[in-house]
Amino acid sequence: MRVWNHLGAWALAVVLCACGPGLSNGNGGTPGLDGGGSGTDAGGDVPQGNPRPLMDSAELSYDDPEGHTVTISVTGRDFVPTTVIRLGSSALPTTYVSETRLTASLTHTQLAEWSNRGVDVFTPSPGGGDSGSVGLSIPAPVLSELVPGSIPSGCQDELTPVRILGKNFYRASTVIYLGGIPLPTTFVSNQELLVQVERSRCQQGGFQSLSVKNDLGPWPQLSGFVQLPVRYPEPRLDDVWPRVVSANDTTFTHPVSFTLQGSGFRDGSQVYWNGNRVESSRTNEGVLTALLPPELFTTAGRGAFTVHNPEPGGGTSGSFEILVQSGPVLRELSPGRAVQGSAGLVLEVFGDGFGTSSSTLLWNGSARTTWFHGNGQLVADITAEDLSTAGTARISVLREDGKESQSLGFVVSASAPTPVVSSLSPGVVSAGSGARVITVYGSGFQPRSQVRWNGEERATSFQAETPDRLGVSLTAADLQTPGEARVTVSNPAPGGGTSLPLMFQIDSRHEVPLLTWAEPGWLPAGSGDVELTLGGYGFEPASIVRWNGVALKSTFQRETPPFSSLEQTVLRATVPAGLLATSGAGELTVSNPEPGGGTSEPYRLPVVASNAWRASRLHPSVLDAGAQPVSLYIESGSEGPFFSKESVVRVGFREKVPLTQSATGLTVQLDAEDLVTAGNLEVRVFTPYGGWSAPLFLRVMPPRQPLLQSISPGVLSVGEWAPLESRSLVLWGVLGARSYMSGSSPVSGLVARWKGAERSVSLFNDSIRAMFPVTGADLETAGTVPVGLARPAAGGGGSLPALLHVTLERPVPFTLSLSPAGLPVGSASFPLRVRGSGFHAASVVRWNGEPLPTRWEEGMLVATVPASALATAGEATVVVHTPGPGGGTSLPLLFRVLP
Repeated sequence: MRVWNHLGAWALAVVLCACGPGLSNGNGGTPGLDGGGSGTDAGGDVPQGNPRPLMDSAELSYDDPEGHTVTISVTGRDFVPTTVIRLGSSALPTTYVSETRLTASLTHTQLAEWSNRGVDVFTPSPGGGDSGSVGLSIPAPVLSELVPGSIPSGCQDELTPVRILGKNFYRASTVIYLGGIPLPTTFVSNQELLVQVERSRCQQGGFQSLSVKNDLGPWPQLSGFVQLPVRYPEPRLDDVWPRVVSANDTTFTHPVSFTLQGSGFRDGSQVYWNGNRVESSRTNEGVLTALLPPELFTTAGRGAFTVHNPEPGGGTSGSFEILVQSGPVLRELSPGRAVQGSAGLVLEVFGDGFGTSSSTLLWNGSARTTWFHGNGQLVADITAEDLSTAGTARISVLREDGKESQSLGFVVSASAPTPVVSSLSPGVVSAGSGARVITVYGSGFQPRSQVRWNGEERATSFQAETPDRLGVSLTAADLQTPGEARVTVSNPAPGGGTSLPLMFQIDSRHEVPLLTWAEPGWLPAGSGDVELTLGGYGFEPASIVRWNGVALKSTFQRETPPFSSLEQTVLRATVPAGLLATSGAGELTVSNPEPGGGTSEPYRLPVVASNAWRASRLHPSVLDAGAQPVSLYIESGSEGPFFSKESVVRVGFREKVPLTQSATGLTVQLDAEDLVTAGNLEVRVFTPYGGWSAPLFLRVMPPRQPLLQSISPGVLSVGEWAPLESRSLVLWGVLGARSYMSGSSPVSGLVARWKGAERSVSLFNDSIRAMFPVTGADLETAGTVPVGLARPAAGGGGSLPALLHVTLERPVPFTLSLSPAGLPVGSASFPLRVRGSGFHAASVVRWNGEPLPTRWEEGMLVATVPASALATAGEATVVVHTPGPGGGTSLPLLFRVLP
């Protein structure tokens, strides 16, 4: 027992020592012990020593299903329970399996730090020793199978899952594309990984090569690459437009663009015409555009398109036949109808093969004044006399070579349409802002159209050049009292009717005015009284003009012509001689009274001595603070002195060398730092013979609240589109610097205010229009919705609101044109596009009285016309019908089934 206890305690001490640092002494022994495994004890018996271990092989395996560790397996002989596996100088927690096998686990971090150093086994004293090291290679991952074995091209989802099966995977294993691009990888087990293939990798068919990479040590381990086929679908060709093309039988050669619709189209899809591959591109899902070169359609006859997708997968679609016709081809008339007794109009004719500029539009066989807008478009003047008799006029095109197109029918209707209104400009004003002309926008307007204000007729003006708008004169009394007014448009009988009402907002509050320009642009020092003309937005009869804080005598004038997109206003003010005694500058402001109201940003105007020279003007003269870099043009004026190559420009305190230079103008670059701070930025020009010019002032505007003038559309019907469908409303107004001075950068930071909540908006480049989304669910309740604009950075407030009228009634639809307006007899089923306004989700296209499957698409109705409707040559009547409440049936358009 004494000996056992002595040896047991001694062996335990050695094991503990073997697990600590400094285990090896170079020969595998322990200090004071014989490396051969035997020794003597001077004080007693000679104990039996452990044998020196012998190692035959060492293997590494990834057998941890959780992927956290790897296993080293060592085979040999003379292993004992205290024998340990060592990597370099570090002992690993070792499992004794048998006297011929040991195993140990280590993390991937330890394995990476080991970096292919040798492995050995060591048995502690008594006896024992090390085996000597052998090399241990890190096995590479093995990729054996992909599930699924292929994926379809044109993935529907952003990421497509693919299982990677094999072995030697761990938690940090990564699947890569050929070229080393990683994929999002999820570890499932040591034999399975899950990857997500991005949509961008499967838009086009072909092969994606995948491999598994284990980043362990300085040399990453890679599996072999396995190909993941991205299969092309078999394409299906459903429709081609145009269906008829003019044979290229004139000296005017041109390619023709075709739109192919179907399914299974991908970026690599190929288009063939009569077996000849032609240039093509995929424009969006299910649509290809093909360009047919002129040499492929030189003679009349028929040709066919097919679409081919290459391997893997792929295939060839069925063919779609196209008619090649000798002579010009007519496809569409816009408009396709007019009212008897109307003023003359401009008729647009679309088609193909019109040749050169000598082609002529024929009205019932008689030539009309025609303008050539390209091989596929003509524009002609139709006179009032042409429209004096109701009936159907035949429209054709006569080419310079004497070939004439087949005709399409133009309807001269004895009945007037019911007008469809869309918006008012302006649609919101301040109470007491004075008489004005407002513009009503819409469709179906006639010379006898009448605008009603709260049911009472008002003076109405119509211009044949702008048939989509009417001017209506409102008196100061109409706009004196805050509240809402109803604006409708009526057409007289026969036919005719009254539009849905638009709502006009008369607000008790006043706008903060915006002063945008002043003429003249400088004032002479020491002169007499000078009259200034100030232009801008939000001016009213009660507006006050001040010069350096002194109120000036002024008069209000509204000079915006009817039908302008934005209403501008003018003030005329007199600056007395006493304020112009010396050179310098004066600050002009315009103020509006409470409630609301406020004072415009100051407009700095130079007062120049008679002997001083000056530049004429700046373009732009107004920019928003924080605007992007922009070019500033400085005009010298007709009186000189003129600029030279030595001219230098000073903007604020920074001198700039001109980018471009002429005697009459200079251009310099304004950097972002020039436009950081709001205020009036002084601009001077130096010339060697004139010195520094008198100043001009560039206005850098602070963020300000927008001035809203109208909303479009201003009237919508409950259920006009589906609850989850989203469309955009457009708000018009003074929204940024570009609104009042061209050439400047648009300003963002706008939000729309809808029923008390803020909605993001998109700003058009012109900065007078902003769009915001509205869903069908927003239109489920009838009523009037105030809609405003705000710029939170400007602090508080916001614009006066325009009014959106949501009504239970539906408009009578107004139709403008058909596309196409004719096809050859025997043609296949096709989509008929009906352009117009006042369409509702419940609207249906009718063909000779029969309803057709109808859908709404990008502002028009698209109806599917069956092939049976084209079986016999003749003319069909096309109308749009909207059921009640309200609603009704449009006036007819004609479709010709060509013989």
